Amino acid sequence: MQHMSDLNRLERNKLEIMFDMKLGDILGFDSRSFRDFFRGYGIDIDAESYRVTLPCLMSSWMTVFWILAPNYIVGNVIEG
Repeated sequence: MQHMSDLNRLERNKLEIMFDMKLGDILGFDSRSFRDFFRGYGIDIDAESYRVTLPCLMSSWMTVFWILAPNYIVGNVIEG
């Protein structure tokens, strides 16, 4: 069974502000650089498991990633 992070909604809200996740964007990433960033951590952000919300926005994928990924991986990505 996959371990999920234990970020709560308040912590995710703070991260959304920190990462400037308005209107579906994240820190000025485009789709390619966003995917490349995650590939650097061995993560396929395009995987079906991260695309459970519509519309398919980077901010949605990031939020689902925060919920599904283990704490240590979420922490590594946040630090990156």
